[in-house]
Amino acid sequence: MNLLLCKLLVKTNRLEAHIYGSLSLTGRGHNTDIAVVMGLMGYLPDNVDIESIEPTIEQIKQTHKLYLAQADSSNTHTIDFDFYKDMPFHYDFLPRHENGMTLKAFNADELLFRKKHFILIGGGFIVDDEHFGENGSKRSASAFSLSTRRRLVKTLP
Repeated sequence: MNLLLCKLLVKTNRLEAHIYGSLSLTGRGHNTDIAVVMGLMGYLPDNVDIESIEPTIEQIKQTHKLYLAQADSSNTHTIDFDFYKDMPFHYDFLPRHENGMTLKAFNADELLFRKKHFILIGGGFIVDDEHFGENGSKRSASAFSLSTRRRLVKTLP
């Protein structure tokens, strides 16, 4: 289940994307923060206007607004988002892996109503925590390619 399918996207007022471990240690220098934000907006490497990335990120930093699923105009939802405060880079590791991310969704009362852990498993793939190591395959059916990271928004339970 995900925020969009559960009709919870409109209930979302704010998201936090917590970056852990190796992703955090190399993150801003390797544009992990930009990739996460553009993914939350629903963009993929093959559908984003490269020239729009820098002005989009600057606009988010200035307005503190993020347009979830913007790439799919029928589902776009604006939330509060502080580029630095709502995307902290932690130098510790999640228990199951050295490359992790936790997405947290908050409602208008600032109450956490959804939380999901993701693990970067190599080769540009991520998997949600509950499917990590499933069937002993790194590329199980539950793995998400980073090239399809728009699914990050849609995979929150």
